[in-house]
Amino acid sequence: MKVNQKKLPKSQIELEFELTPEEFKEHMAHAVDHLKQHVKVDGFRPGKAPASMVEDKIKPEALLMEAGDHAVQHTYVDYIKENKLEPVGNPEVKITKIAKGSEFTFTAVITVLPLPTAAISGTTTVCSGNTTTVSFTGTANATVTYNVNGGSNQNILLDASGNASVNSAVLTSTTTYTLVSVASSGIPSCNTVLTESAIITVNPLPTASISGTTTICSGTS
Repeated sequence: MKVNQKKLPKSQIELEFELTPEEFKEHMAHAVDHLKQHVKVDGFRPGKAPASMVEDKIKPEALLMEAGDHAVQHTYVDYIKENKLEPVGNPEVKITKIAKGSEFTFTAVITVLPLPTAAISGTTTVCSGNTTTVSFTGTANATVTYNVNGGSNQNILLDASGNASVNSAVLTSTTTYTLVSVASSGIPSCNTVLTESAIITVNPLPTASISGTTTICSGTS
């Protein structure tokens, strides 16, 4: 079996399936087995007649329709599971080639939830003892996971406009905010691994000292 994927606008994907004649033959056999329960053949009880005799009693169009439906259902479902796709709703299926003893082709257009995105900004330089703001943007209502200097993961929820921000603690050394992942809201929740960082460089405060304390006589320098 061959499957080609083609990305379409609006988060849709077109899957083009092609089964070999041998592969489609299995679905034809299933169609005969299924339909023979409803076909009367003289001298045989329902469902017990040989497949060849049953096939002679079935209209070719009905047999192909049953085989095509079975092929579409099982081929599509197996492919979706194996490739861990999570389509929204039912696919738009179109059979493009079907004939006994020939390859079987069909397309299925599915809609998938787009993966959430997130970005971080706030790279700057501050003086020791100051604070700053780190901003997050991305998919609306998504949950962004990040850490500070590689510490424990923290979460922040983007608002309906896809924005959020946090104020840093009082900084005394260079600090790095690193994105870990972002998860969309709703069901199913899609997740994207992230690596972007915002680095806050902290400059030490300037220092100065004075010396010269002494005792002198009046009039001297």
